[in-house]
Amino acid sequence: PGFLRDAVALYEHILPESRGGKSVENNLALACQGCNGLKSDKIQATDPATRRLVPLFHPRTDNWFAHFAWSPNYLNLIGLTPTGRATVQELELNRAGVIHLRRLLLLNGEHPPTTVLEKNKMENSPNDLPPIIQNCSAWYGPSLTGHL
Repeated sequence: PGFLRDAVALYEHILPESRGGKSVENNLALACQGCNGLKSDKIQATDPATRRLVPLFHPRTDNWFAHFAWSPNYLNLIGLTPTGRATVQELELNRAGVIHLRRLLLLNGEHPPTTVLEKNKMENSPNDLPPIIQNCSAWYGPSLTGHL
């Protein structure tokens, strides 16, 4: 099924190589194929609320909890800030395939990873979490398993 392309993890250059980014650990994060393709070489997008150009979410430096929250049914990701809203819109983080995947994970007790989220939120700064935990909020948001 088409939604499975959202479950394949790829290394994403946070600062794209076309913009001078290097293939070094602090510039790489895991992302699903869909998010990787939609991000492409972008580092900014338009916030739908303010219509201003803002930076996309940076999984190595930005705090996931400050920028995103789950909808009450945990199927949709909500952008809380200009960066969060622009990232949700630009990467289409609520696209049908991702929502379907979240629904399946929810039914299997694997989404959202609230125990992990709360534990890490209390014990660590989200910025101290490995990039696989912070990246690609299309599926899990910050989770220990990311897309794998």
